[in-house]
Amino acid sequence: AVPQDLELTHICAISWTHGEQNSVGPIREGVRIAFDKKGVNKNDLTNASVKVLVSHKQQIGEESVTCWCEIPIEIAPKLLETSCDLSSKLSDPKPSIPFVNALQITFSRPILVPQEGTIRIIVNGDFIRDAKGKGLDADHLPPWFPTDDYRSGDGIAGGTFESWLRTGRRR
Repeated sequence: AVPQDLELTHICAISWTHGEQNSVGPIREGVRIAFDKKGVNKNDLTNASVKVLVSHKQQIGEESVTCWCEIPIEIAPKLLETSCDLSSKLSDPKPSIPFVNALQITFSRPILVPQEGTIRIIVNGDFIRDAKGKGLDADHLPPWFPTDDYRSGDGIAGGTFESWLRTGRRR
């Protein structure tokens, strides 16, 4: 068994409700993710480490399949005035500040966010270093967000945070 490192950095808040219905308007304006501890290396927050996918039905012969298409996003490293509190003041870090405690994802073409459909947000913790140079403990395990005092992770550096949400009418 791999020993668990309790000092790793985690995802501590997201601006959408995981696995549930979310209003498309605020989602199209962008989503935010917060990190605990001393944050993450802002240079690691790129299109290689953060992705957004939308579902798309496609006909292949007589079969209908669901495809997941990556949509273009802009990733902005941010600083939260109060760590893990996405309602607190959000600001741009000065160039001299290497670590941030939040990121904002905006959609290069908001029209690509479906009026009704499913969106997947993926953060690859293997590609994001914390202040100690270790990978972001990103695994998104139950009880999931928005539980009080929940943090991502399994005590091992790296891993994948994967969340989804639905837009459109309630079922």
